[in-house]
Amino acid sequence: MDTHGLSITTCRSQPGRSWATAPHWQRSGRNTYLFKTPNGRFFLHHTTLWANERDHIEPVSADEARQYYEELTEHEMTYEEAFGEEPEDV
Repeated sequence: MDTHGLSITTCRSQPGRSWATAPHWQRSGRNTYLFKTPNGRFFLHHTTLWANERDHIEPVSADEARQYYEELTEHEMTYEEAFGEEPEDV
C-alpha cells in the first residue's frame, strides 16, 4: 500500500485508551487509526499484536469518519482540517 500523502486524523488503542508510546501496545494489543487520503476518502486501519488476528483496513464514509473522529481519543488534525468544516454543536 502506498502511504505517500495519507494523513492520520485520529487514533485509539483498545479499549478506549489513548497511547503515546509503544509500551502502551501491551495494554490490549489493538489500535485503530482513521486516515484521510489525498482525494478526501477515509479508512480505518485496525492493528493488532494478537497471533490469531490480522491488521486490516476498512473503508468508511465521510459520515462514519465523523463518528469515528468523535469517538477516537487522539487527534492529529483538527475537525476542520479533516472534514473542511467546523463541528456541529451538540
